[in-house]
Amino acid sequence: MPNLYCTPLGGTVRDRFVRSLSEAVVAGRGREEAYLLPSSYLLNEVRQHMRDMGLSGYEQPNLLSFDELVDEILHLAGVRRWFMDRMTQELLVNKVLAEVRSSEGLPYFSSIAEFPGYVSAVTSLLAEIKRTGASPDEFAATAAAREWPAKDQEIHAIYCAYQDSLAKLGLTDLEEKYFLAIQALDAGQAALPYHRLFISEFYILTPLQVELVRRLNRTVTLEIGMIYEKNRPELFAAVESTYSELVGMGFTPYFPAVSRTSAAGLDHARRFLFATDSVPIAADGAVEFVSSPSREKEMAVIAAKIKNLLLTGAYRPEQVAVVVRDTGIYKEFRNICGEFGIPVSLPREEQLKDQPLVRMLANVCAARMTNGARHAVINLMKSPFCPELAGFDADDLEQQALDHVVRTWDDWFSLFEQRPGGAENSARRASFDRLRNLVGRLPKQGTCRRLTDAFKEFVVAIAVAKRLGEARRLGLLTQERLKAGLLTLQIIYDTLDEMEQGFAMVGEEEKKLTLSEFLVYFHKALAGKTMILESYNASGVQVVSPSGVRGTTFRAVFVLGLTEGEFPLRDRDNWLYNEGDRTLFGSLGLDLMNAVRRRAEEDLYFAVAVALADDFLVLSGCEDAETMLSPYMDEIARLFIAGSVTWRKYGPGELFSTEYDALYSGRELAGRALLDIFTSGDCREEATAANYVLANILDSDFGRRAAGEQQRAGNFGAYGGILQAPATVAACRMITEFSISALEDYARCPFIYFAKRILRLDDWEEKTEEAGHDLVGTVYHEVLSVFLRAHKGEILRSDRMEDYLAQLQAELEAVVGQLTKAKIIIPGKLWDFQRQHITRVLRRWLEFEIKEQNGDGLVFTPVFLEWGFGLPVKEGMDEASVTPPLSLVMDNCEVKIVGKVDRIDKAGDYLTVVDYKRKSCPSFRDLAEGTDLQVALYILAAERLLYTEGNTVAGGGYYSIEGTRKEGGMWRAKLAKGIRHRAAKRAGNLTEQEWQALQAEVCRKIFGYVKGIQAGKFPAAPSGDCPPYCVARTICRFQRRNGYHQEGGEGDA
Repeated sequence: MPNLYCTPLGGTVRDRFVRSLSEAVVAGRGREEAYLLPSSYLLNEVRQHMRDMGLSGYEQPNLLSFDELVDEILHLAGVRRWFMDRMTQELLVNKVLAEVRSSEGLPYFSSIAEFPGYVSAVTSLLAEIKRTGASPDEFAATAAAREWPAKDQEIHAIYCAYQDSLAKLGLTDLEEKYFLAIQALDAGQAALPYHRLFISEFYILTPLQVELVRRLNRTVTLEIGMIYEKNRPELFAAVESTYSELVGMGFTPYFPAVSRTSAAGLDHARRFLFATDSVPIAADGAVEFVSSPSREKEMAVIAAKIKNLLLTGAYRPEQVAVVVRDTGIYKEFRNICGEFGIPVSLPREEQLKDQPLVRMLANVCAARMTNGARHAVINLMKSPFCPELAGFDADDLEQQALDHVVRTWDDWFSLFEQRPGGAENSARRASFDRLRNLVGRLPKQGTCRRLTDAFKEFVVAIAVAKRLGEARRLGLLTQERLKAGLLTLQIIYDTLDEMEQGFAMVGEEEKKLTLSEFLVYFHKALAGKTMILESYNASGVQVVSPSGVRGTTFRAVFVLGLTEGEFPLRDRDNWLYNEGDRTLFGSLGLDLMNAVRRRAEEDLYFAVAVALADDFLVLSGCEDAETMLSPYMDEIARLFIAGSVTWRKYGPGELFSTEYDALYSGRELAGRALLDIFTSGDCREEATAANYVLANILDSDFGRRAAGEQQRAGNFGAYGGILQAPATVAACRMITEFSISALEDYARCPFIYFAKRILRLDDWEEKTEEAGHDLVGTVYHEVLSVFLRAHKGEILRSDRMEDYLAQLQAELEAVVGQLTKAKIIIPGKLWDFQRQHITRVLRRWLEFEIKEQNGDGLVFTPVFLEWGFGLPVKEGMDEASVTPPLSLVMDNCEVKIVGKVDRIDKAGDYLTVVDYKRKSCPSFRDLAEGTDLQVALYILAAERLLYTEGNTVAGGGYYSIEGTRKEGGMWRAKLAKGIRHRAAKRAGNLTEQEWQALQAEVCRKIFGYVKGIQAGKFPAAPSGDCPPYCVARTICRFQRRNGYHQEGGEGDA
């Protein structure tokens, strides 16, 4: 019999479930049980709880969200569909609308079909209908019950066509995943490995989640925890339907008592919130109200209160929570807390759409579409990437054009002709002509692929990375802005690739778009994308939404944004169905969201926020002549005796506190001093004091924070990667043979080595995320290996290009056939698109390779392919491979290294080592710092194990297949001048003395890594930013202290 545990507001059975899960893990049944939770915050809390209980770090409990469970069901059932992002989904809906309009007509919607937002509204409505669990037939039955109006008929036709398109194209949206998972369970196609599932903190299950639970209940023992009290319908109205559904499917409800120590006033609030029979009591300092004239003032006031709290020494930052309905509109709170010296959990992130490069691309399109109209060109020239490109700045250009009518590019050039001659004006005209030609390369219409290629070519032409680097070296750019610029560049490239894939997925790869239409899709693809400039801080004040922290507690809670329209949230419904339509649908069994349900959910979220507090609660909102405080303030106020709740109201004129002791940020202290001067008149002493503050102000709290950080950075034993058990350390000491990737793991972060090589943590999640990159890299590697083996030792010729291409295509088909047979490649429309992409890349690679082999200087051609050392010689490896490993000796200690070199080229008596990369290549700096060891060790192996009399290793580096470039590595300077791709470079070209010194330094670093490994020292101390998709992220102390986010990189080809 499944169990349903219903706790009062503020209660949870999560501890009970965690204990049961922990017992199962200890007993060896951990893979048979799983725990579903609604947020990453709660999932991390459970992981931490299990560590606190002494559960060994290598034992991975099954902690999932509902969406992840659905993905697992589909995987087990063998369902292979491509998931659409929002842009692709709207693209598909637009296609469906056109098809339905042409076949059946859409007379009801014809009058609004061209309205901005129509496609988006239809997309959102389809998702909302699907979330109710209604199929097209069930929607039709409901619509028929309300006399089948024309609008419903057309929505039904669109819904049917949309579902047919999903099936035909092998696509899925989020809701469709749930439909498919339910169908898979009904058909018995997915045998989950779990015998028992724990589910808690959801409270409100969607109809699709309810149906999924119904199916799971047939084969899995379910235990669900939620907050629900039978005698409080005014509070739990939003939960009532979930409770009724679960009881109706056979769950036995239990109502366990919950013991919780908290202030009497807060306990009273939890018990009587929204109740009609409450008797007011004294608040006794447990509750405080704050109102401010603006959001900025509200955040500053709350930050000062938190600062005072922390300075008492009685609270740690992570014991304090700031609760807001939408964390997105309180991003500035992080900066304000930074001024006060308060650590907070919010990451520093920025929207992609606000970045200068994104705005520049929009302005480039505008300049192209308007043929050089005044406003478009001026806006383009104001980009930080443009003044140097055109030779002069926007202000100068704008002033020149003030007295002229400028409609086109020709008008701009007429303006130049009217100015006095001279070399300077000629140079400006020439540079402006270059700008016009650059903009003119963008086609005004074309397929998505043609336009994305044009965007990429434009970005390459303006050399974004180079300009950012030069600005940084000149001190014109901070490190943070440099990072933002480079991240923007990478995300733009990725987004353009995603757009190509999206159009291919829905069969619109040949669809002709105007440049204006393409720009709209580009902005849709970027919508919501952010980049993290500074990561989440788990040890800071927690800034959270009530939906993400259900069932947790904090000693002090500050609820911000209690303003009418913000909390409770005033969210507009999809306008295709009004409130009356939604109410009628609800009465007929189709539960579309309506105002009553939304308010019930908002009431519950507010109650959850109030229930988080144990010691005291501060409720804060903004109030002015046009803005009212939230009704929730009155709801709390009525629970207490009048006058017993402290209410602090800040007016528009109260910019800074009048008490200097209450000023904690440099900005407020300086502002207070200047304000005092302004109000007191000409006072020499006050002026001197103010000038001192402005010139010399320091954070007086710095020493205390530094000491706290030092304390947090302490040793956590095995959890921190420091092994102490003699047997374990002795086992580490026996490790003497290493792969290069293992040493690089230790170099980048010893704890990663510990997690992967000692604990052998399962990293299947990372592999699925990286599968696309790994698969494409494998294809490149296999195809090039076979192709070059057939042409070993010969120089490729341009007159045989078509013959070579045919060979590459044949090898590609052979490799794809093998991988398809092994079920590594999933045939389908997206793979067809990817194969076309690979074909284009192989053609570019061949053109580059022929150019390299037929250029000036030393001509290198492949002579050894897949040459291994220290490994068993297998099929596909070079016949010259050797089984002895590379042996390094230092201080009577020997280290053996094994590896396999992708390619070794030869020109006369000189050899070069080549390692393929799919896209990005490590830099020489990485090599010098000891985090990139591949090339240096490959060179040593070639010199010692492959070296023959009269041959010299000239160097080695990386070969980017998709980037068609050779970069990085180390090279003998005396030979580099004769090597085509090294002649113009400096970094990595070494004198003989530098060459020997670098090899010695690499060996010294390797022995340092080996010494740490053999001593059992694996601290969580990354050499730089945390690597992408770290397998140790769930148990890493460094991650919990500093947060985690890193964009994915490119692996080996």
